[in-house]
Amino acid sequence: MPTRTLTLDQVDKALTIWRDNKNGKRTIPDKLWDKVKVLINLHGASPVLKRLGISWKQARRKGLIPTESAVGVLKKRTVTSPFIKIAQSLPTAHDRRPQLTFQRGDAQLLLNDPSNEQIQLFIDMLKAVN
Repeated sequence: MPTRTLTLDQVDKALTIWRDNKNGKRTIPDKLWDKVKVLINLHGASPVLKRLGISWKQARRKGLIPTESAVGVLKKRTVTSPFIKIAQSLPTAHDRRPQLTFQRGDAQLLLNDPSNEQIQLFIDMLKAVN
């Protein structure tokens, strides 16, 4: 026995016919909602709802997609940090930054973590003094 595949075009056409022929503010029949549910399972909610002109609010009320609060709970449960926590150890002698001290008489100049350019500048100045 061949299986019949439900298409988005078929449901779109059925909804259009129903909308054109309904009287007043009637709700979409359960038979059509069942077809919408099948399509959502096949293609995802966003493309199906957009194509059929059904709001997310309507789909949530029918239980076809999770409520906003349920989505938030699901997101909170599935969010994990991509970072690994590593315990920090106390700094060692290898962790210290380089330090240069220049002294002339009572005057002293201290440079913490000098750049290569700063070191070269002081070397050139010392060469010029001598």
